[in-house]
Amino acid sequence: MSEFARVGDVDEIKHLTAVLRKFAETANVALSDAESEINRTRNILERDAPTHWKGQLKKRKVQLEQAKEQLRQKQLFKTQESGRQSFIDEKKLVQRCKLAVEEAETKLQAIKQWERRFDREVMQYKGQTQALARSLEAGVPKAAALLESMITSVEQYLAAATGPGQPTNMARGGDETPPEDDQADQTEESS
Repeated sequence: MSEFARVGDVDEIKHLTAVLRKFAETANVALSDAESEINRTRNILERDAPTHWKGQLKKRKVQLEQAKEQLRQKQLFKTQESGRQSFIDEKKLVQRCKLAVEEAETKLQAIKQWERRFDREVMQYKGQTQALARSLEAGVPKAAALLESMITSVEQYLAAATGPGQPTNMARGGDETPPEDDQADQTEESS
């Protein structure tokens, strides 16, 4: 098997080199964006969300205590007309406040669970993207340099093969059409 290439157009190799470099740039931006998003999410999980829900828990506990006090006051004091006051609304308020406190406690527990899970997911993500990052850092420049070297070699070969000032024939697939003089000679011989 012969080892030669049929180069149809050096410009296609140049285009491939440019596309490869553009891919590396786009992929690096995507990896950088993902890293920024990871850091933003980590800040939410480690600082913003716990601070918010701790504040909510404290506020909701105060509201619960106030609702309980209102209920207790209603239960202690009697009206002059009926002797007892209705405290259904106060009981409902206490129940809503208890649910709100439970919600805040549940959110704080969920944040702790998500922190642990998030760290595992980030480690897994980084493990999977590390090979891509290395290829973008070392492999793409190496491949681009190899393509540039190929372009230079092919251009030098074509310049030497055709001589100065002569047009190069680089038809697709390496198919060469004989010069017009050869075609005329071939038609005379066949007659």
